[in-house]
Amino acid sequence: MLLSHPTPLRVAMSGLVAASAFAAFACSSNDTENPSSGAAGAAGAETGGASAAGAGSTNGGAQSGGTGASAGTGGACAQVPEGVPPCWLRQEYPPGIGNCDVYYPGPKAEMPAPMVWDDVDLPTIPPVKARVMNRETPDGKFDAGAFNYGWYDAANSRVLLAFNRTVPSIDPRHRILAEADGAVLNAALSVHPKNKTCEVGSKSLAPGRFLLNVLPVVEGSYEGALAWPLGSKLAPKTIYIEGARPSSFFASDDYIVRWANGVFVRSWDSDTETNVLPPTDSSLLISNVFARDDAVFTTVTDDAPGTQMWRESTGSVPFVRFDAASPRGASNLATDGRDWVWTEGTRANGGWENFELFTSPYSLDPAEVRAKARRVHSEPTGWASATYAPTVGCGYRARVHITDNYEVHVTRLSDGHRWILRSPDSTQVPFSLGPTLAISCDEVFIQAEPGMLVRIRLSDLGPGQPAD
Repeated sequence: MLLSHPTPLRVAMSGLVAASAFAAFACSSNDTENPSSGAAGAAGAETGGASAAGAGSTNGGAQSGGTGASAGTGGACAQVPEGVPPCWLRQEYPPGIGNCDVYYPGPKAEMPAPMVWDDVDLPTIPPVKARVMNRETPDGKFDAGAFNYGWYDAANSRVLLAFNRTVPSIDPRHRILAEADGAVLNAALSVHPKNKTCEVGSKSLAPGRFLLNVLPVVEGSYEGALAWPLGSKLAPKTIYIEGARPSSFFASDDYIVRWANGVFVRSWDSDTETNVLPPTDSSLLISNVFARDDAVFTTVTDDAPGTQMWRESTGSVPFVRFDAASPRGASNLATDGRDWVWTEGTRANGGWENFELFTSPYSLDPAEVRAKARRVHSEPTGWASATYAPTVGCGYRARVHITDNYEVHVTRLSDGHRWILRSPDSTQVPFSLGPTLAISCDEVFIQAEPGMLVRIRLSDLGPGQPAD
C-alpha cells in the first residue's frame, strides 16, 4: 500500500507527476462553449459594479458590475447557467465583451462546501502521519492539476488556502479561498475555463485580499485580474489592460502588483502604474515578487543576487542584497510579518556554494534587518524559484529543497532545530513532496504529488536534529 489510512480515502495515486506539474495549469481549447450568454440581465442587481481599472486600455478600462443578480430586495434570484449555484452574480469580463465571464457568490448565495480532511500515513522518509484534503465534495472535485497557495494569517491564528475544484458534468472550475479548518471566505466560478478565449486561475492571496489572474489564450491580446477583499460578496475590482504581455498579479492591502517584463505597482484607487524594477536589474532574472505593508519586494538572480525593496517614500533600494563586488549573495526572502528569513551563499568559480539560512526580526529598515541578522543553519540547496519559495509562520520556516528526493525542511527559528522529510524513491513509490504552502504554530501545509494537499502536525515530525 502506498498510503495507509484508518478511514476510506478517495485519493487516486496512479503515478508520480513530474516536477513541472507543480507549475500553474495551462490553457486548452477542447472545452464547452461560453454558456453565459443570455444568463444575466435581471433588473435590481444585488450589488453595483466594481471600480474601473484599465491602465493602458484603449477603451479606458470600462467595466460592468455583477449582472444576473436577484430581482430586487427580497425577490427571487435570477436564472443562471447550468452548473452555476443559485444567487451567484455574473462579472462581465473583458468589459463590454464578456467572453471570459466569472460568477461569484452574491449576498443571498451560499458559499461552496468547506474542506474535508482524511487521516493518512505518508510514505515519506521517515514515514509520518498526516491529513490529506479529500478530493470530492458536493460542489466539485479537488483539481489536482492546479497550483495551490497558502498563507498563515497570524493576526487571526489561522491558515488560509487557495485551491480549485472542478464541477462535474460541465467542467467549470471553482476558485476557492478558505480557512483550513473553517468556512470558505471567497469563491469564483468560471463556467468556461478552457474555451478559446481565456483561463482564470488563482494566483495570489495576501493579507486582506484574494486575487485571480485572467489569462488570455492569445498572448498579447490583453491581461488582467479580479480582486476581492477577504470574505467579500461584493463585485470584484476588475483590472483590464489591452494588448499587454500576460502577467502575474499580486496584491496587498496597499498595492496591486503586476509582474511581466518589469514589476509594476498601482494603488487600489488608481489606474496609474509605476515600474519599480531598477534599470540595472533584468526582468528575465526575477525569481520572486511579493508585497507587504506599503513595500514591494523584488528578488533577482544576477551577478549580485538579492532582494530590492520599493516604497513610495524611498524608491527602490537594496534590502537583503550585497554589492556586486561582494563574494556573498542572497535570495529566498520570505516573511510572516514577524520574522524575515532568507538564504545566503558564497561565490565560487562562477557559481554559488556554502548556502546558509539567516533570519532577522521583521522591519522595513534594511540597516536594522542586517544589523540583527543571524545565521540559523546550513542549507543543502541555494536559490529557489517563486514556485518553490519558502513559507514562514509562528517562528518556523518551511522549504522544499529540489534534490533527488524532494526534501521538506521545517526549521524552528529560535534555535535552528530542524526536521527533514524526504520523498521516497519515485521509481518505487508514486509520491513526492512539493512546494510548502503555509506553516502555523502546529502544522505545515504542503502540495504533494500526485495531486494532493497535505497537512502534517509538527508534533508528528519526530525528534529532528539540532542546528549545525
